[in-house]
Amino acid sequence: MNSQTNTVYVASYEAGTVSVIDGQTNTVTATIRVGRSPQAITGGPRSKDIYVANGVDSTVSVTRGRTSTVFATIHLPEHAIPEELATDSGTDTIYAADNGSDTVSAIAVGPK
Repeated sequence: MNSQTNTVYVASYEAGTVSVIDGQTNTVTATIRVGRSPQAITGGPRSKDIYVANGVDSTVSVTRGRTSTVFATIHLPEHAIPEELATDSGTDTIYAADNGSDTVSAIAVGPK
């Protein structure tokens, strides 16, 4: 959830999408097609970007919060199954927990 914009992001595992919901009216304002099997969502450390872990694709989709569009796809190591994401604002890093190899990938995103 983005508390500044009162926007909620919900992953749909089967559909491969993220629903963008206006938290004030509880209505879906956009549907974003991301990778296969999106499982976890986190906000960018210093931006309104949204990061989505796509388990089957071994990727993290990066979407612009303002436009609800995917603008980048980060490829994780082969056979990675990212299931959880965490944000570290102090280091401008997104961490992806990989269920496939029991490792964590650090994604440096930098200030925006």
